[in-house]
Amino acid sequence: MNLDELLLAEAKLALKEVKKNYTFFSTINLLEQITGTPFSPTSSASNVGFSGFLSIYQKELGIKYWDTQLSVIDEKDIYNPIWTIDN
Repeated sequence: MNLDELLLAEAKLALKEVKKNYTFFSTINLLEQITGTPFSPTSSASNVGFSGFLSIYQKELGIKYWDTQLSVIDEKDIYNPIWTIDN
């Protein structure tokens, strides 16, 4: 199993939980679900790479890009892609 396959499996598991509570969710919501820890720009990897990963696999994951939201976390501006469930 390669890294993409492992991350895809983790994303699918996390999405099962996220879909229970949200119709729209952010890349950060999904990262927090996978890691079990709050997102922090000083301790977490950039969400840009993971957002790109989600974009590539969005059809397989059953999600669709919706918008980008500017969030302020720990006094830092974070551009956070918003996704929706693609039924």
